[in-house]
Amino acid sequence: PELWTRLSRLKVQQLVIETAFSDADAELARMSRHLHPHQLAAELRAWSQAGDVYITHIKPGEELAIMSAIQNQALPHRIRLLKSGDVMPLGAKAAVVA
Repeated sequence: PELWTRLSRLKVQQLVIETAFSDADAELARMSRHLHPHQLAAELRAWSQAGDVYITHIKPGEELAIMSAIQNQALPHRIRLLKSGDVMPLGAKAAVVA
């Protein structure tokens, strides 16, 4: 909770966060201290800003299912999958990941 409180006080426009497992593997995600889409949504709801959120560290082969589950959470954030080779410009005039 302290992280989200602190981020809400800053001008954070971009956030990179992992979501390694599907909701079906929620217990495994909990035991290994990783996120799943439902938990990610709960975490992001504590962030008062609607910035760009880049998802990383998805279990191989689960990208489409996990990203679909995240999109179904109806969050106000712009959520994208961060893939190997993507370039993420940082700063006030940052562009969308290529």
